[in-house]
Amino acid sequence: MATTIRTGEQQVPILADRALTETARAMAARQCGIVSTRQLDAAGVGRSTRTTRVRAGRWVRLCRGVYDLAACAPADLTHEQRTRRAAFVALVTYGDRAIAVGLTALTIHGVWGVPMREPPQITTSDIGGRAGRGSARCRRFEPGEVWTVDGLRVVEPCLALAQALPEVAPRTALGLLDSALHRGVITEADLVRVRALMRGRRWCRRVAVIWDLVDGRRESPLESWAYFDLTAEGLEPTGIQVPVRDEQGVARARADIALVFRDGSHRFLELDGREWHDQPGVDDARDNTIAVLDGTPVLRYGSAALGREGRMVHDVRTLAIAHGGIVPPDRRLHSVDPEAFVSPRPFSTRSSSRAPSAGVQG
Repeated sequence: MATTIRTGEQQVPILADRALTETARAMAARQCGIVSTRQLDAAGVGRSTRTTRVRAGRWVRLCRGVYDLAACAPADLTHEQRTRRAAFVALVTYGDRAIAVGLTALTIHGVWGVPMREPPQITTSDIGGRAGRGSARCRRFEPGEVWTVDGLRVVEPCLALAQALPEVAPRTALGLLDSALHRGVITEADLVRVRALMRGRRWCRRVAVIWDLVDGRRESPLESWAYFDLTAEGLEPTGIQVPVRDEQGVARARADIALVFRDGSHRFLELDGREWHDQPGVDDARDNTIAVLDGTPVLRYGSAALGREGRMVHDVRTLAIAHGGIVPPDRRLHSVDPEAFVSPRPFSTRSSSRAPSAGVQG
């Protein structure tokens, strides 16, 4: 059994209450503010303290034996924090019997892009597939190898992916796999095992289209979803996470998506990943750097512009028609050399026979 503490997650602010020990505060911060009676007892916060705080309205009791100690409302949390919060509620409600599976296990492992609409999923040795308590959904999944992450029991990442991927849309599945790779939850070698574990599961074939698109260089689910949307519409980008260099050949910024057109021109796309960035303004600063170095305006899109019928696909299709089409990625270079699509200024691609112009018209 592996034991892991994920310290890289954004932690929620916890109530400023002197009754909380440092152990209790640290535990609540890791679990998005959610703690159980058992955990508080172990951290030195007794029953009388809990009862007093709840009656005074200072603490929120979500259900029997489960408390919310966050200093902010759930609506103020990020998407990932809300997803993790729901997972922790389900796990601490069932206590030691609960094992997170599927999408919920991926959330606990730190994978981004888990859809909010799905209820938390757990399994235990004694409830099988009966209806879950509260909002949790109890599954008949075999737990296999169980890890302990932040004190909670979860199935290991490869099995969690194999359980979850067949139950989501291919677009969502690509985001989950990219995130798992990028965040170090799994390695590229693990992809073979994930596919093997998926074999024979219901609906596993509907995500077969994504395996050739998986790439751990994508830094956020938005980038994965955008790439999927463009590829599904026959507009597969030339490169991703493309370095933009200064005159000395030093990479000063990276563009999320690069489009090189048949006429030699090019355009960069940036996905508004504020949900997944710790530092405010990082996207705007990167846009400015790219524009100054390359002389090409950056096209920026948020989640509302994505989708196969969205504004991003419409804009890229318009540009592709105006400039003779998009140069496809060279899969051989892509798999061997992640820097292969760029050289010192001006931007160029080895897949193109013409030198690109300084800017793009249209």
